[in-house]
Amino acid sequence: LRFSSAKRIPSSKATSTSKLLHKPASASPSVPTTSNSTRPSNDTQRSLFIFGLGYVGYAIAQHAKQLGWKVEGTAQRDERFYLIARRLRVHDIDSRSPSATAELMLAISRATHILSTVPPVKAGDDYMSDVILDQFVEKIHDRAKPVWLGYLSSTSVYSESDSAIVTESSPTSPHDPLIRARLLAESRWTASSPPSPLHTVAILRLAGVYGPLRNALRTTLRASPTPQDAAEIITPRVHVEDVCRLSEAVMAAGLGGVFNVSDAGWASRGEVAGFASGLMGRSGVGAR
Repeated sequence: LRFSSAKRIPSSKATSTSKLLHKPASASPSVPTTSNSTRPSNDTQRSLFIFGLGYVGYAIAQHAKQLGWKVEGTAQRDERFYLIARRLRVHDIDSRSPSATAELMLAISRATHILSTVPPVKAGDDYMSDVILDQFVEKIHDRAKPVWLGYLSSTSVYSESDSAIVTESSPTSPHDPLIRARLLAESRWTASSPPSPLHTVAILRLAGVYGPLRNALRTTLRASPTPQDAAEIITPRVHVEDVCRLSEAVMAAGLGGVFNVSDAGWASRGEVAGFASGLMGRSGVGAR
């Protein structure tokens, strides 16, 4: 990963998690990881519960289902009917119905793997901590016996690196309330693992996610030019399909630790906008 406004460095120097996508998952050499030896055998169906079936969560759910996982999760009320139509069992996290709450806890209790995609929630000028941990961490330990817990964080926890490579071992920079809230959530998820080795915890720090319905082509169609002061900024990105494949690989291998999830190469925002404009035949729609 790299965060800077300087010219791009060769992608051959990139730190990448791509090996996990093509062979049995192996941990990054820079980060100590753990592997849960008590994870379900191949004869036991793996059950994944996802807190937050949004853009990324839904994609992971569909990918896992195709690989034989049983998947349930939670979603916002305006998304639930769509997800139910897609044959995903969806639970209402805010329901006041005792029966709905009981069904939710039953679903959590039978999960072998639990993943949260829910970011810190904004309240006024400040950011709250992780609402899933606030509401469910004790219930997970009391009623559920997962072998793996995962949390989707963000590469924004790193500071600008001034053209240097950023790895999982690089220092973080809690320079604003949202970043501080993400780092606090990471530490709370990691600390949520009990002293006994019942499960492992993985923190997946995602770069900027793009894919169907969320990409530079859609931005070009909306005629939303990249501001000039942001055009030269280089930020890491990752395709949603790679997020799905990496997440499932880490889950299936029972790995714990911190993983940066990013494409191997980089480009400035202006380069991406200009390339998308060229594909759409709209020269000059890039940076302004």
